[in-house]
Amino acid sequence: MSWRHLSEKRPTAKREHSCFCCGLMITVGEKYRKRAGADDDRLLTMRMHERCAAITDAEYEQDDWECHDVAEFRESLSRKATT
Repeated sequence: MSWRHLSEKRPTAKREHSCFCCGLMITVGEKYRKRAGADDDRLLTMRMHERCAAITDAEYEQDDWECHDVAEFRESLSRKATT
């Protein structure tokens, strides 16, 4: 699967959204990352917490997105919080 990045914004949530990375809620009034792009089949918009986006920026390679698992990502977040 290929990904073509089209845009990235940092809006403030006017309503709740589910974070693409961890699956938890982005709450009203919270700044978040909104990435738009296209894969082989469709246009996609991913919304994620700023912290989750920072982790993917620092640690993810292209292949990591193809096998992204919300439960594993959340477990990784909790390990990072305890260190």
